Amino acid sequence: MTAHTVEIYASLSVPGEPARDAAIEILRAMTERQPPYDRVAFVLGLRELRFPVDATLSVPVEAHAVPRPMRWECALEIGAADNERFFPRFAGTVTITPVGADKSEIWLQGAYEPPLGKLGANIDMTILRGAASASLGRFVDWLAGEATKRVQERERERARAAMRFRQ
Repeated sequence: MTAHTVEIYASLSVPGEPARDAAIEILRAMTERQPPYDRVAFVLGLRELRFPVDATLSVPVEAHAVPRPMRWECALEIGAADNERFFPRFAGTVTITPVGADKSEIWLQGAYEPPLGKLGANIDMTILRGAASASLGRFVDWLAGEATKRVQERERERARAAMRFRQ
């Protein structure tokens, strides 16, 4: 069976180190199935599959993330939480890259394996062409947004604490 490689990134409007810390916390919470990250799902619009219907398919996923010490990345595996034999499985890395002093990028690199052997590979190349990559792209955007929100909230908390200390 042939794995399909992916390389997807999103920009973050926060510095690299706090973005890395936040992303690792979120991925760890997904791995440990801690709320609210115990209900993460990949969503695919049926219009993306060229169906003339405004509806979505939502597949709850499970993640297994392992931070790599002294590096800005995590090993990551993602698969469907239920009926996993019918859905692709992703294995790769999530990397945070600093971009200057106050911005960063999050990169997802790896490969997904279509399910169901040759039949699944053919379905992936025809009917579901681009579906797995689109879902992974939305996951990267979601992770970037969640990490950014965490970093910004921590910055606001530090600013409030500093104001209280000065008074």
